[in-house]
Amino acid sequence: MPGRLRIQERNALYHVINRGNYRSGVFESEGACEAFERVLAAACKRYEWKVHAYVIMRNHFHLALETLLLKKMRWAAALEAVLKKTNRRASDLARDRKGAPWKRELAVALLESTGASCSWIAKTLHMGSPASVRVYICEGRRIQRFNATTPFPAPRSFSW
Repeated sequence: MPGRLRIQERNALYHVINRGNYRSGVFESEGACEAFERVLAAACKRYEWKVHAYVIMRNHFHLALETLLLKKMRWAAALEAVLKKTNRRASDLARDRKGAPWKRELAVALLESTGASCSWIAKTLHMGSPASVRVYICEGRRIQRFNATTPFPAPRSFSW
């Protein structure tokens, strides 16, 4: 029976253990240990873990790790808050077109407030490729700067 889902918390320390079935060997070869270390490094980068110590034995391993910022959870919370403010639902994200003006504004707000990646924004907001999100964000920033200043320069007086 699988263990129940555990919620990660920021800056929490965990002791992780995993054993082979019936004391069977998990890390029989040197290549298995190296592959495990590569996968562990990738997981640490993806989920923002900091490994303080680890040991790999023939039939099990131990990890002492710390969770850091939990970026994607923070991004999702920010998205939920913005959707709530604008009276939108998550279903609106899939229903509206990719370049809808409100989605563009939302993408700019998410990027500036949380630093979310363009690939996450593209996937979550159903906006196409990350490259198209970058274009929308650049356009959105230009529009915000344009609206923040006087839209038209004051007329000059000419003497003829």
